Amino acid sequence: MLDLDSFYQKVVKNNNRKKIFRVIQEKKRVTKLDISRILNLSITTVSSNIKDMVQIGLISERGFEDSTGGRKAQVIEYLPDSRFSLGMELKETHARIVLTNLDSAILKEKYFDAIDTNILIDECRRITESFLEDFNQRDRIMGLGISLPGTVNMKTSVLENAPNMHVSNVSFKKLEEDLNMSVYIGNEANCSAYGEYEYNDTFKSPLFYISVTEGIGSAIIIDRKLYNGKNHRAGEIGHISIDCNGDKLCSCGNTGCWELFASERALEKSFSDATGSSVSNIDEIFKRISEPVVKKLIMSYAKYLAVGIRNLLMIFDPSFIVIGGNISKYEKELLPAIKKHVFENNEFYTEKDIKIEFARLKENSGIIGASLFPINNML
Repeated sequence: MLDLDSFYQKVVKNNNRKKIFRVIQEKKRVTKLDISRILNLSITTVSSNIKDMVQIGLISERGFEDSTGGRKAQVIEYLPDSRFSLGMELKETHARIVLTNLDSAILKEKYFDAIDTNILIDECRRITESFLEDFNQRDRIMGLGISLPGTVNMKTSVLENAPNMHVSNVSFKKLEEDLNMSVYIGNEANCSAYGEYEYNDTFKSPLFYISVTEGIGSAIIIDRKLYNGKNHRAGEIGHISIDCNGDKLCSCGNTGCWELFASERALEKSFSDATGSSVSNIDEIFKRISEPVVKKLIMSYAKYLAVGIRNLLMIFDPSFIVIGGNISKYEKELLPAIKKHVFENNEFYTEKDIKIEFARLKENSGIIGASLFPINNML
């Protein structure tokens, strides 16, 4: 049976530690008294949490503050490179892995252009071991966070279903044993939203994050917490039908799914149909935006994005909608058209009611969000 008093005390302690760490992270050098005043916490609480973080190695007690009289206050110093975290991003056909410090600065990265999704755990182990082959500070790595395109149960570490990868019910528990480090998994949209929300103070809850990649996913943040739903399937908006009478068949088995019109894959197909030539990524399409045919199909693509966003406004009424994925690099080309179609002839919302923005971490949102899981878990 869960001891609610003990559980509550643990939650409060963890929350206090995260708040204290954030202050030290922001200030770089600060005293216990300063932290106590900023957070309105007792010196005893601050000292206890600082002692724990010093033992972990996240901060150090170094030097003393200048004083005009009385006892000098010891300075707490932030050590961003004292610990590292790994972030991995798995896609249908490729993968990427990064090493970050406590500030989420990417120190090292590697791209893998071919993975076998039939042996996903083996591939994750291969990627990680290859990446760390020449890294001699493995003991300072707090863990690995993995961004996955599909329905994820974070509590059981199971990828329940990933239609675009054609896999289901994949447990990542064995990967922890193989790598001898903590492993955390998350839906790619949740990871991206987490990364954006943690490092952008202006974003407010409720926030709706739309991840546009090979497919479309989303994440919902309410009261600073990711909303996963009863069955951990909230946010699979790419499979909401916007053309139920159409003839476009989705990999999920339904017709007219939003991602058939507004994903990266959809844009690439539209380009191929319109020009008769194929591309390997959307960057090649936007390079040709000056061509009338390409400009027209990109504007049509923006309209399809807006159709889905407008529907989401009516359901969730968020403060912010953030659009992420590789298309976030093309905010200048897409955002004006998206806003036009969302707010034009809209009797319910104006641009003053809701902010629509592109991800500020751009294509790194998901992988940085994943790398934050080990860091925040240690706190």
